[in-house]
Amino acid sequence: MKATSKHISDFDLLKRSFIHKVQTGLVLSDARGKIIKYNLEALEISKNILSSNALIPRNIPDMLGGNSKEIGKELKSLFKGKTDYIESDVHVFNDNNSKWLKITGISVKLNVADLPYLFIFTFKDITEFKRKEQEVTKRDLILQSIHKNLNNANFRAYQCGDIVYVNDEMLELFGYSNEGELLENSMSVIFNNTEQSNNILNLIDSDGIIVNELIMFKKKYGQVFEGILSGSKYVDNENKKFIDFSIISLSDLSQNKITLQQKNAELKQLNQKLDRFFYSVSHDLKSPLTTILGLCQLLDMDREIPEAVSEYTQMIKKSTNILKGILEDTIDLAQNSGSKVQSTRIDTRKLIKETIDKLHHETEYQNTKISINCQDDFAFYSDSERLKVIITNVIKNAILFYDPNNAIHTVEINSHHHPDRLWLEIRDTGIGIPDSHLPNIFDMFFRGTHRSKGSGIGLYIVKETLNKLNGTITVNSEVKKGTIVEVNVPNDIKGRLISMKANLKNQ
Repeated sequence: MKATSKHISDFDLLKRSFIHKVQTGLVLSDARGKIIKYNLEALEISKNILSSNALIPRNIPDMLGGNSKEIGKELKSLFKGKTDYIESDVHVFNDNNSKWLKITGISVKLNVADLPYLFIFTFKDITEFKRKEQEVTKRDLILQSIHKNLNNANFRAYQCGDIVYVNDEMLELFGYSNEGELLENSMSVIFNNTEQSNNILNLIDSDGIIVNELIMFKKKYGQVFEGILSGSKYVDNENKKFIDFSIISLSDLSQNKITLQQKNAELKQLNQKLDRFFYSVSHDLKSPLTTILGLCQLLDMDREIPEAVSEYTQMIKKSTNILKGILEDTIDLAQNSGSKVQSTRIDTRKLIKETIDKLHHETEYQNTKISINCQDDFAFYSDSERLKVIITNVIKNAILFYDPNNAIHTVEINSHHHPDRLWLEIRDTGIGIPDSHLPNIFDMFFRGTHRSKGSGIGLYIVKETLNKLNGTITVNSEVKKGTIVEVNVPNDIKGRLISMKANLKNQ
């Protein structure tokens, strides 16, 4: 019994002596993970993780501050005797701090009755190492991206100018078959003028960087070409100093420019073909739809048809009108994209009235009170077809999105002419547009409500058409109050000159 007590006493002294001499965070625990002993280094590391300054009676998982999931399985295996050693890098953090710890753990079998196994854990703060490692990785990725993913010729040299790295594009540009022909050679071999090479090194030594320097380069067999050189200093994780260079051949740029122009011409031609195709197909489909609507009207006039057939006829008319609207939107989009702006004098009041007359078939029109306030006798020149598309879509929306809780839905259309532009305002007392939807209303296929009947490209067409006319549109709306749309369309040069002449006469 005395021998056992003496053995425990000796072991306890050994623990105390050993644990405080170790220069890393050291923690001893039992098989349940309960901390028995720890040194000051472990305490210092844990202060930034735990709210308490004392580890005991904390256990090992608690010391990690709720971050033990990363090595939870490993700890379990160690405590259950499935393994006698673990090692892991763990990211531990709380609301105020974040650290990386390298944690190792071993199990030691003891001949002590109340402590059959002792578990020794080391905790080393590797936060700074991880930070540097991430920086190096980031720099290497950037460098790799520059060297491998760009089509530029890239090379790296020591500060003295000796080349230590070249990419494939560099070899191809200068006519070398392998990197061995350039490595360890002075970068002056690729310069037509050696003095220019020395000047570049001096510039980088003083400024740390050069950007877009015009250089005459020399290929392997003496051909000279003009290029742009950029370079900057680079220090790797071993503190070795280099200079990274990138070369763009101006002859390659010229060729790329020609290729880009050719591709743009091909795309433009393809877009024109697509526009003509959509316009043609839409027109071809519109004709049979008009026939269907005409037949439906004839059925409506026949009072002998059954009531059920009449209901079906109304459903056909409704669906056909929706499809017709989608085709008309497609035609408008194709025309706006493919045709040139054709400026003519426009009677704004007449154009607005014609637009409203065409919307009589809309069911919502019947409960809508429309007022028009237009300034007459003004020389306004623009593209009448495009202006008609803009006005039609905006007024149509103002009519369709009425508030069913209001007995009367009102739409007020105001126009005012300035010598340099036409200002249109369309106000309605409809359902309004939520603030969250306003940034998206000009997106293609956007529908803000289930009541949207069309294709969802109406306002997109308005925006694109106004872009063609160099015009602008703004929308202000409040839910259950209504919407105000303001449209500004520039007056063509002819209209501006006529207005200026009229103003001079009146003075």
